Amino acid sequence: PGNTPECRTWAVMVRCPLVVAMLLFLAVTPAWTQNHPVVPTGAMRNTMFNGQLAGLVQLDSLASPGTYGIGPLEYLRGELLLWDGHAFVATAVGDSAMMVEELPESRAPFFVHQHVGRWTEVELPDQVHDHATLDAYLTERFADLEVPFAFRLAGRFDDVATHLVDVPPGTSIAGPEDAHRWNKHFHHEKKKR
Repeated sequence: PGNTPECRTWAVMVRCPLVVAMLLFLAVTPAWTQNHPVVPTGAMRNTMFNGQLAGLVQLDSLASPGTYGIGPLEYLRGELLLWDGHAFVATAVGDSAMMVEELPESRAPFFVHQHVGRWTEVELPDQVHDHATLDAYLTERFADLEVPFAFRLAGRFDDVATHLVDVPPGTSIAGPEDAHRWNKHFHHEKKKR
């Protein structure tokens, strides 16, 4: 299961946590024509500063073909990805592995999603090689849109750095530092033949 397209995509998406959540998805294929607006549910602020960790939205309520989204698993025990209507959950297995499963009943304390009717392919320039240059390119290239949009990154990657949040049960969260200290970091490399 770890080598499925969904898992490989998950690995890319986790790299870009919710810093660009309103941009939603990591060869850049922005979605703005014939698509619904980006819809946030809950708020990161309420989770990080007010301790609202329980799930507010269950992913199967959003799961329809063409719907994409991202957010944390309730109680910050993992990460969620809604990919073309399929709900995936990534959780830590100890300190050195992650498990990705399709679990439509998963819940998120905050989540952002968009129904995409049609993707428009855009070639990335050579200078885009990491999160910072991708963010700068998207900001400049699509500034005229003035609305959040989903995008996905497709291609072949030699290596991908990911993380997922894994807050222990019963831990209180009073700010982002309390949550981020429990991030588990993973490095995925292309297998040599």
